[in-house]
Amino acid sequence: MKLKVHYDGSYTSPTAIGPLVRSTDPDTQSYLFRQHFHQLANKWQRTLQGAYGPHGSYLVEESEPTEKDGGIVEWSRLYAQVPPRRTEGQPYNHTYQFLTSEGGIEEVVLYSSSVLVFDYFETSDTSTIPLFEAFRLFTFGGVTHSVGTPPEPGAPFIIAEDSTLNRWRGTIWERVTRYVRPRVSAAIP
Repeated sequence: MKLKVHYDGSYTSPTAIGPLVRSTDPDTQSYLFRQHFHQLANKWQRTLQGAYGPHGSYLVEESEPTEKDGGIVEWSRLYAQVPPRRTEGQPYNHTYQFLTSEGGIEEVVLYSSSVLVFDYFETSDTSTIPLFEAFRLFTFGGVTHSVGTPPEPGAPFIIAEDSTLNRWRGTIWERVTRYVRPRVSAAIP
């Protein structure tokens, strides 16, 4: 005969109450999990964001505790899974640069289809997330220079705008990079 374990309700550590509620983030399709807890008010302390949660998720939000009877507080924690990479197509006016036969730089704004690539990272140190810079030509002192990530020859896409980095939730960061198709042209006379 199997004995049932009875919890005495000391509430010295966080005690989950009610079901673990799963939802889906509408933009990323990543799973979110919300759980309510009870604990003695004098034992409660905030948990660091990024702590591991259920089903491979991370703690991204913790509500303020509200007082209940008997010195107990109640609060909720929101956990999120790191979203997978996703892409979105968007129309975009891109400034293409071309070298002239005299060594100068000409710019032409052309309507293009672009692809936004959303990548997600869980970290408390954003310096570990690589950011990409659009390749740009400029002239200084009569000499042509470049900055950014040079396009690979024959690549189907080039970086159109520098990557941006934003906090998505808690310690999960979203990097967005815009790409366009390269335009090939002979030197402009």
